[in-house]
Amino acid sequence: LLPTSVREPVPVLTTAAYLSLLDIGTGARDFPRLRSGDLLQDGKRIQLFWHALGLIAFGLLSLMLTGSLLLTTAVVLFSDALFFTPRVDLHYTELHAAALMGWIAVFGLAAVRAGGKGRRVLALLATGAALAALSLTKSLYFYGIPVFAGGLALAMYWQARRERIAGPDIVQPLRRALLGATLVTLSAGLLTSPWLLRNQLVMGTLSLSEGRSGWVMHKRSLLNTLSNEQRLGAFVLYTPDGLREVLGALGLQADPPSYL
Repeated sequence: LLPTSVREPVPVLTTAAYLSLLDIGTGARDFPRLRSGDLLQDGKRIQLFWHALGLIAFGLLSLMLTGSLLLTTAVVLFSDALFFTPRVDLHYTELHAAALMGWIAVFGLAAVRAGGKGRRVLALLATGAALAALSLTKSLYFYGIPVFAGGLALAMYWQARRERIAGPDIVQPLRRALLGATLVTLSAGLLTSPWLLRNQLVMGTLSLSEGRSGWVMHKRSLLNTLSNEQRLGAFVLYTPDGLREVLGALGLQADPPSYL
């Protein structure tokens, strides 16, 4: 097996660790069975871990925001039925990413609301760690780390102002906000840097993932066999009724193609 950076490491490593614990699928001969054979279902059971992790995160987030057990139960059941359960039997990374997003929100909110400096620092470091795990699950989110850190800094600043830290002085709230953004960014950067360094040393490229985008775009372009008339028909067919009426009033709604 040749080293690659086609996929991000977190989903691969967690699945590999799970299979190693079960002592299955670790031999070269088992690889075809893991892809489409009898071991595939065994490998998919790791998705139950991400399923539970995501529901716990969304439940905690709802409880922190509402303080209501009834609303929290409704949120958990709704998110489970709408998103988590339909994806638990799929070997894709959307389940991992959703769970990690939930924990990012939980840790970030805890950092904003933390009363003591020690708790705030721990929550900020945990937020950065969760952001790093998300980036190592879907590399696109790596570029969102500075944006999230900036948004978190603003939230911490306004929370400190609401608490009237140091009275009308803005220095202390600003210091808290800058410290928050710095700790989150450093935590995320330190935890993603080993994989970046590995790819630079092994693959010759300083990136989290490389080599899959072109293949995916090519493969999905082959699935797209719609003609121009069919594209127009899809817009006509799936446009919501209310929007269809507005577009019709503006003269922008085309007549359905003849095959509809």
